[in-house]
Amino acid sequence: MPTLSAVIALGFTPCMARIAISSENHQDLAMDSAASNKCGNTINIVTFGTSLTNQNGWQIELKNNLSSIWKKNVEVAKVASGGKTSRWGLENISRVAQFKPSIVLVEFVINDSDVRHQIWLKESLDNHVRIIKILKNEVPDVKIYLMTMSPALGLRRWLLRPFINNYNAQYLDISKRLGVGLIDIAPMWHSPGVDLTKVIPDGVHPTREAVLQITVPAISRVLLKDECVR
Repeated sequence: MPTLSAVIALGFTPCMARIAISSENHQDLAMDSAASNKCGNTINIVTFGTSLTNQNGWQIELKNNLSSIWKKNVEVAKVASGGKTSRWGLENISRVAQFKPSIVLVEFVINDSDVRHQIWLKESLDNHVRIIKILKNEVPDVKIYLMTMSPALGLRRWLLRPFINNYNAQYLDISKRLGVGLIDIAPMWHSPGVDLTKVIPDGVHPTREAVLQITVPAISRVLLKDECVR
């Protein structure tokens, strides 16, 4: 059986069926795929989201990883808090914009999909569209990536987040329809050799080792393709 560190080379498969989004309503947000951002010698990245962003200190590893590859100064900031949703995200966009980021990584699926918050797909969609639009207005050259993250397990999955796959699929649609980036990490956690009960012991929060072996390399692989930093 392959080790956990081996699974990062396996790649990942598409998520479940997409949730339809009206391109007419959000056409003004579409980005020209040929356009590139001008990052300069310093690349400012803001990680924006939930406890999955707030815990484990993986931003330091991401910074070191990208700096060594890009040969540029990379700063990785964090605007995140446990238990927060895209509603909180809307209220804290100014904290992200103040860093004047080149790149923003966004993840709120784990809590938007929690039925206790009563944020159904339509509200989650609308909140993310507003977050993207406001960020682009505040920081015109910013590159935005939505991230699907590690799964929930057991009762924290089936009782509290029965539709999490739909929320992940909606990220795929938002990415395609609005021209923002996607880092689709969720399927990688189901790769052969990953014992989810060991690497996500509380059913929601992965261990630091697992995050450094799955999440950080996945982010790095996608960002390496960004025109902004070539």
